[in-house]
Amino acid sequence: LWEVPVMRGIGEALLLRGFQRIIFDEAGGNFEVGSRMVSTRDLKLWSNEAVLTSVGNIDFNGGLNFDVSTSITEGLVNENQDDWQKLSSDFVKEAGQIIGNLQISGTIKKPEFKIKPKVGKYLKNKIKDFIKGALE
Repeated sequence: LWEVPVMRGIGEALLLRGFQRIIFDEAGGNFEVGSRMVSTRDLKLWSNEAVLTSVGNIDFNGGLNFDVSTSITEGLVNENQDDWQKLSSDFVKEAGQIIGNLQISGTIKKPEFKIKPKVGKYLKNKIKDFIKGALE
């Protein structure tokens, strides 16, 4: 599963080492086919370490348009991570999930990833405080 560029890119975009070791043991969702695309409003992948929830579509030419929210458990944190990856994993563990959605565009062969924050000023300050405290 992690050899697929879209899936590999999710872990890399979230800066989470160890993401590629996750084994999803359950998946579900509803799909609609029409207008030269396959769409979903409720695709989910479940594992002990993470849950991915996706909304979006893939067109018949391979074009991607997905928003993915990710909930990650503490088990994903790896003691051997470098400082930046450990910091991002610690933050994810502390927050319970990524603060925003991951937008996937581009194509199946060359996907593009962008984190779309959905945080207000209050939460941005909390993130700054968390990072400052972690670096001290």
